[in-house]
Amino acid sequence: MERIKAIEYIMKNIEDDVVISSCGKISREVFYIKDRPLNFYVQGSMGATVPIAIGLALSRPDKDIVAIVGDGEVLMSLGTLVLLNKLQKEGKIKNLLLFILDNNCYQSTGGQKTVSDAVDFRLLCDCKVIFCEESKKEVPRITISHKEIKERFMRAL
Repeated sequence: MERIKAIEYIMKNIEDDVVISSCGKISREVFYIKDRPLNFYVQGSMGATVPIAIGLALSRPDKDIVAIVGDGEVLMSLGTLVLLNKLQKEGKIKNLLLFILDNNCYQSTGGQKTVSDAVDFRLLCDCKVIFCEESKKEVPRITISHKEIKERFMRAL
């Protein structure tokens, strides 16, 4: 399955959930498929999506949080998966659903291979891994400013 199809699958059931999406093309694809005020597009901060989602899940247990990240970003901060696992096992986080879209490459920077084939992310935390192919469809850049994304997201929360 192409990665954009995986994102379409995830986003079709999103209604009141908060969505935090990975930097680069994943956020562009989420924006293209289903832009909404409760989406927070992490841009230019590779490795920050899961920590942001953890902080939000801890501070807003009344909200269901969905994080969508790529294998390359998760590999940048594997320790956050271990932290998430600890918080999940301690029952401190029950409202975070993490999707890792694993296409074994850094698609946003040119398709360089990752080493995701050497790790099973599901052993590190409770997450959903979707093995997919690179997206072939080019989607436009996000057309709203970082400031506007932040402000509308905070209002929607």
